[in-house]
Amino acid sequence: IIQYGGRFVWAQVKGFAWWPAQVFHSLAPAPRPGYLYVEFFGTEQVATVRDSPDVVRAFNGGMVDDVIRKCKRKRNAKAVELARREERSTRRFRNRAVRYYARKAFAMASVGCGGWLGRRVRFLA
Repeated sequence: IIQYGGRFVWAQVKGFAWWPAQVFHSLAPAPRPGYLYVEFFGTEQVATVRDSPDVVRAFNGGMVDDVIRKCKRKRNAKAVELARREERSTRRFRNRAVRYYARKAFAMASVGCGGWLGRRVRFLA
């Protein structure tokens, strides 16, 4: 089964604190509609959770919103920092990949129209 990481989230399993996690997508179908596979940072645990704001919330660099703040259970600071580093690293990698493929696509399009595009458009950094 091929899996790839998606968005970074806070996820909650009943009886536990909100925990940083990453949604994983797979070619295999979800166990049931409306549910997600998540892997929790710092635990190597995975779970299937309902795709609902009651259970899954945006991570946004570790920002804690009012719903998460209401939960009095202790969050693991090491897991939160690990998720922050992974989110930053993933964002940098994806941005580099977008720039790389944009340049490749532009070069192909420019060759296709006789180099005309290359004289009028420039990429910065």
